[in-house]
Amino acid sequence: MEIHEIESNGKKFFYNIVKNTTEPCPECGIPACGKEDIIWYEEKNQRIAIIFDGGYFDLALEEFFDKNIKTVKYDSLPIFMKQWNEARGWTDCIDYNGYTLEIDDFLNSMKLLKSCQMGKWITIEDIHSMEELANNAKKIEAKLKIVRG
Repeated sequence: MEIHEIESNGKKFFYNIVKNTTEPCPECGIPACGKEDIIWYEEKNQRIAIIFDGGYFDLALEEFFDKNIKTVKYDSLPIFMKQWNEARGWTDCIDYNGYTLEIDDFLNSMKLLKSCQMGKWITIEDIHSMEELANNAKKIEAKLKIVRG
């Protein structure tokens, strides 16, 4: 398991990465051009995490809304998706202690993304990994969190 270290305001944050889907930018060489999303939960004082390109997650959600805005009832959408669309909540969480997500709500969001084949931005494998992480957090009754770095 890879350890990902981030320093912010003189404080260090460590994440035990079970999956990292970021790739170096062809222009700057920095993975995800520095815009990473980290989904994680804490177990035995360790942050178990998946790190991925924040821009791709934004693009997948944007595509979901573009494709489905006329057929989906907005009020029935998971809070996770509404917060992204309304640019509130987790979408502006830059605190490395994370923004707490409601696990079932997050899983419902992933189910909707899977149904719309967002593989251009986030693969089914990536979504399965996020679902597994969320379910592991749920099993041990840990909080699922997200941070946008």
